[in-house]
Amino acid sequence: MNEIAYILIGWLLGLLAPAITSRITGRYRIANIRNGVVRELIHLENTAASTYLMIEIHRGRFTKSLLTWYSPYLQYDDVPAPFDKAKEVLPGLLNLTEDQFSAATQHLTPSQDCGMHLRSFALPYSSTKLGDLDSFSEDSTRHILTLFSRVNIINQQIEDSKFYYNLTYSSSISPENHQSVSNQLLSTYDAVATQVKVLIENTKAAKNAMKV
Repeated sequence: MNEIAYILIGWLLGLLAPAITSRITGRYRIANIRNGVVRELIHLENTAASTYLMIEIHRGRFTKSLLTWYSPYLQYDDVPAPFDKAKEVLPGLLNLTEDQFSAATQHLTPSQDCGMHLRSFALPYSSTKLGDLDSFSEDSTRHILTLFSRVNIINQQIEDSKFYYNLTYSSSISPENHQSVSNQLLSTYDAVATQVKVLIENTKAAKNAMKV
């Protein structure tokens, strides 16, 4: 009787083993995807924060409160350019008085005729895992898809800024139109900054959802 029981148990384990192995493997795979997406979201948030800071400096809106907001991003190893070379210097500015801060940073604001090289945003890893989104919570999926939509909006605005910047060098436009184009360029930079700030909040929400 015991031999029959052992045979039955062995037979059942043989049937269940592939399913158990597949389930365990699937869990590890989803965990690895989750970790990869979260790492990419951290990088996206860091890049977005640096882009926002760069635009605000260019537009003459660099303040101690802005630097205080940005300071936590300096702790990461992959601080995007150009702030990667200043990560040891920037926190020291917070120890200055308001007058000292203004004096130390006034030279950072370039001429408004000077353009910026804004880089497009991307989610290369997450874009390859869109087919796996149904393995995560509905909240996580919603936040990730929101990020893709936001990134597309920002990238279009960045392309617009490049168009207007190149147009400022066109010899075919009148001085009056040149001023209009320059104003449109600055407005585009402001629009990018607004959308990037929203992107940062979207990214934080997505990270929190993915870590659940």
